[in-house]
Parts: sequence; C-alpha cells; structure tokens
Amino acid sequence: MNDPRYPHKFQQVNNLANTVGNVVWNAAQGNGIFVPEEVKKSRMDICKSCTSFSRSDVRCKECGCFLEPKTGLKAAKCPIDKWGFYTQN
Repeated sequence: MNDPRYPHKFQQVNNLANTVGNVVWNAAQGNGIFVPEEVKKSRMDICKSCTSFSRSDVRCKECGCFLEPKTGLKAAKCPIDKWGFYTQN
C-alpha cells in the first residue's frame, strides 16, 4: 500500500536509483562519497525547517527519501533545490 504522505513507491524507487547512480558516478570520478559532518548537519537543519519534512519518519515528503543517510552523501540533492550536490573535495 502506498503512503499518501510520500510520492508513489515507483517514484521513490526512481529517486533512489538516481541518487545511487549519482553516488557511484561521483565515487568513480574519485570525488568520494560522504560530505563533512558540518555539511550534513547544515543540510539536515535545512530539511528540518522545511514544510516537506516528516518529523515522525525523518523523511522528505517531496522525494520520499530517508534524510539521515541522504544528507550525508556528496552526490545527493534536495528535490526542491534547498541544497545541492557537494562539489568540494
């Protein structure tokens, strides 16, 4: 059953596949996988102040992603452009 708070399961799978693909590509280019802890915290603070943030699940209502892992990835970005890819090495 699909949870109406989040995109359809098929869209969530597509979003996850895109993020995983970006992470693999970024890592293959030698850019690493994870952002510094202060960047992750800053991203999470942005998410927590957003109306699309689900506090009960710590998920984004726009993309359906679990934000604890997503905010720590260099090749992840907010679906509504509140934060983007991390480009520093």
